[in-house]
Amino acid sequence: MTASPTATTAPVTPGVIESLEVAPVREATVRSQPTPDAEILAVVNPGQRLVATGRDAGADWVWVRVVATGRQGWASARDLNEPHEVLMGLPERAS
Repeated sequence: MTASPTATTAPVTPGVIESLEVAPVREATVRSQPTPDAEILAVVNPGQRLVATGRDAGADWVWVRVVATGRQGWASARDLNEPHEVLMGLPERAS
């Protein structure tokens, strides 16, 4: 009897989401730092696709990449369509 091949997957840390597709619920800004007065890198409209790959300690700010342009920066979590509990699953990222 021969062994059948099995699929292998990379280990995943429980409770941590590597990336998450999100969208702004209103016009949102992508900023250079996780503060409301930081430099604006991009403005995104409701429905535009973003990929979130990190968050600050409290998940008040989320590190995102704008799919259409590739621009990356911080977006306020209150402007995104995901609940706080979900965003807390993203890995913490230093600002």
